[in-house]
Amino acid sequence: MTGLELIDSVAEATGKTKADVATIINKALLTIATVSLKGEDKVAIRGFGIFSQKVIKPRKSNIDGTMSSGRTTFKFKPSK
Repeated sequence: MTGLELIDSVAEATGKTKADVATIINKALLTIATVSLKGEDKVAIRGFGIFSQKVIKPRKSNIDGTMSSGRTTFKFKPSK
């Protein structure tokens, strides 16, 4: 399902306009991403899953022996 299909489905189910639904979904996802990537807390939605931050450590390259930079990524663990 694409983002547009999700917006269409929610708009049809709730009777709201597609623009309103798109704004709500985009704001919700932006808030989840912002909180998770700040590393302050994880976002747990009961029955759906947990969004959190994952730090990838730097590692040494086998080709030229240089170190790659570490990075932070977004992690999702679905609920059981």
